[in-house]
Amino acid sequence: MKSALFAFFLLVAGCGAHTANVQAPAAASVNLTPEARGFIHDMATKLTVQCKDDVKGDAETQKLLQKGCDGGDAKGCVDASILAACGVGQRADLRQAEKLATLACDRGNADGCMDAGAYALALPNATSADFARVVHSFDRACTVSSGAACDNIAILYKLGLGVPHDDARAAKLLVSACDKANANACYNLAFFTEHGTGVAHDDAAAAALYTKACEARSYEACTNLGLMYENGRGVAASINHAAELYEKGCNGGFSVACNNLAKFYDHGRGVGKDPSKAAQLYARACERGAVDACTSVGVAFETGVGAPQDFAKAAQLYTVACDHGEPAACNNLGLFLEHGKGGTTPDVPRASTLYKRACDGQYAGGCVNLGVLFQAGKGVGRDLPRAIALYKSACDLGDGFGCSNLGFVYVGGQGMPADFPRAVSLFEKSCKADNALGCSNLGLLYANGKGVAFDITHAGQLFAKACDAGAAIGCKNLGVLYHEGQGVTQDLGRAATLFEKACDGSLVEGCALAGDVYAEGRGVAKNIPKATTFIERAATLLQADCNAGVAESCTQLAQAKLRIKELKLLP
Repeated sequence: MKSALFAFFLLVAGCGAHTANVQAPAAASVNLTPEARGFIHDMATKLTVQCKDDVKGDAETQKLLQKGCDGGDAKGCVDASILAACGVGQRADLRQAEKLATLACDRGNADGCMDAGAYALALPNATSADFARVVHSFDRACTVSSGAACDNIAILYKLGLGVPHDDARAAKLLVSACDKANANACYNLAFFTEHGTGVAHDDAAAAALYTKACEARSYEACTNLGLMYENGRGVAASINHAAELYEKGCNGGFSVACNNLAKFYDHGRGVGKDPSKAAQLYARACERGAVDACTSVGVAFETGVGAPQDFAKAAQLYTVACDHGEPAACNNLGLFLEHGKGGTTPDVPRASTLYKRACDGQYAGGCVNLGVLFQAGKGVGRDLPRAIALYKSACDLGDGFGCSNLGFVYVGGQGMPADFPRAVSLFEKSCKADNALGCSNLGLLYANGKGVAFDITHAGQLFAKACDAGAAIGCKNLGVLYHEGQGVTQDLGRAATLFEKACDGSLVEGCALAGDVYAEGRGVAKNIPKATTFIERAATLLQADCNAGVAESCTQLAQAKLRIKELKLLP
């Protein structure tokens, strides 16, 4: 589950509906940390949203407000500054907006001081002098009135914007602002306390502060408090109360809360399992900017679980999320392009680029999928050392597929000398991580006595575990044991069923073996048309890989086509 980061209070008094865009800051001319740069961008975005949702007026409104300001009315200056910032009755001009707000500030209006600081902060290509004015304006507002302004200055000290970085001073300012009943300051102070930033780490005190802020309608605080109840940090664990707090945060419009609540409905934690409700909540979180939620609702559309199956919609959501840096979405989109899913035109080279983006973002699945392409030479030049490095990266991230694929390389026959003990260790790690393929591969080593003592019975148990978990290769391997009566009582009928299940899992060998048993009537009634259908399914799978450049698949495809011709000649 995700928690919220510290929030910034932006006060812009407004008067309705007007659409305008405030230019987001470009690369600033001062050296900013990524955290500070992202924060400034978020502030400009908030100002744009407030201009769109809360500001109305026209040229006449602007002229009247300007006249009031020129006549000495501070509120007229504040309201005129808002129209100037939002481009109502004139072109949007943040510097002019700052000047008008500063006039109001000079006349003792705290809102003017707050807005002047906000406008200076949102300036594109901000300089050190701009940030100094931000601090000065917020400091004036903090001195004369509002806890919100003290909260703002605290965040500037936290980020080192216009002032030296000073967590301890930031924390003291937050204490002052929270004491003035500013909910956002109480939330930020709770965050500092939870993480030991500028104050001693104290989960119980953090939970108390989150509670105070949540009761004052800080929905970020409700969300973080929910996370503490979910994990039992600083409070007695309560999944049900966590769900209630996430719901409160989500209803308050906070995307992280919607995303966390969606996961509860997805898995039935603290609420009844409801895939449809989960998908709706993921969609709300996605609409409010939680890009990982866009991936989750994309999965719902792809699988048809919780939403009508719609591959085009899924691909669109994955694209949006990937473009915003969500690595799982890049991986999922890569799978669409590699396999031509949902009518997508196959494009393996582009899929490899997407897998790389996912892997670079520490998403293990992307590393594994890219490794598979390099190992097979599919859409990219064959490069086993690079595949090994990618599998190792995934395995180090705790991914069972990565460990299993790396173990397979050490089995040998992949251009490297065999190292069975190392392969056993990797397959065990993969199987313990509930990776079905790792369990099946470990079973093969037990079945052949490679790196471990021969134990065909244990091999069968591992194949069964893999098959039950959805690994088609596990079903095929277990089917072979039943077909041959190795480690189990021979049962040709069950073997045929397992081969069919493997074929349904898109395993070429499963389709080929199912075709053979139907062609020869082993454990099933002899059925040449059905046998032909299974071999044709194998050929279809091989054709896709052959088209993508997998040389071995082309060879196997030739053999499959010959087999189909032979079957069609039979009576």
